[in-house]
Amino acid sequence: MKLHRATALLLLATLLLLSCSCGRGRGRIEAPGEGEAQITFLNVGQADCAVIRTADAVIVVDTGCEASDGAELLTYLENTDIERIDLLVLTHPHEDHIGGASALLREYVVGECLMTDLVDNSVVFRKTLDALKAEGCKVTRAFDDVLREYGALSVEVLSPTKEFYSTVNDAGAVIRVRFGDKAMLFMADVSQTVEKELLQLCPEDLDVDILKVAHHGSASSTSPEFLAAVTPQYAVISCGVGNEYELPHVDVLLRLARVGASVHRTDTEGTATFLVKDGEISVKQINK
Repeated sequence: MKLHRATALLLLATLLLLSCSCGRGRGRIEAPGEGEAQITFLNVGQADCAVIRTADAVIVVDTGCEASDGAELLTYLENTDIERIDLLVLTHPHEDHIGGASALLREYVVGECLMTDLVDNSVVFRKTLDALKAEGCKVTRAFDDVLREYGALSVEVLSPTKEFYSTVNDAGAVIRVRFGDKAMLFMADVSQTVEKELLQLCPEDLDVDILKVAHHGSASSTSPEFLAAVTPQYAVISCGVGNEYELPHVDVLLRLARVGASVHRTDTEGTATFLVKDGEISVKQINK
């Protein structure tokens, strides 16, 4: 009887081990090959979070909201072979952009953090600063002279370009990401005021293939004049299902339609991953 019981326990342990291994493998996300880039816009509700991967680097732009403590981002990373984040960009200190930063810093080595010198009195901002200090992460001020290069991938800060802005949103970091001859623009939550400044200062830098639409599709951003310079093939709007702000605004959707952009929304389509390969961009997967 004891032998039978021991055999049964061994069999049970083996089954449990196999089921755990299968669970870890399920949903695994294949790493980009040489000469490829993945740009994933995570479904983080009424918040922002994107992960850019190449064979040379991993970049995270914003980390979702405080309520989930970065759960969506950490789950995504757990399903990859990512062990280190080369660059973390925190566009501005609102909780829907930095909410998961402290959790990310606890779980992963982050080589460098780009953030503006904006200060916020919120608990989540203090937690982020504490985590950056505790983990010894290098912090660099995001300003328009900052450029980082990782093989064929480059990250350039286009704004802020001056010391003072009237709102926290407008003082946020706008970044352009290049991979080969393809370019992406991450607009944070800036308004048309900053768009006008960029049109005056660097119009040649705005023509990109993928646009992360500013401020979750608010009508105070993404002007027709700005879109005429950007002419995106794809536009991504990160917003929550049935959000109280009723975003994205219908005017923004119409403006994007007029320039022929293919619009992808996290509230209706979930997480969207774009693959850059052989000089072409395709939507690799869209998951809830």
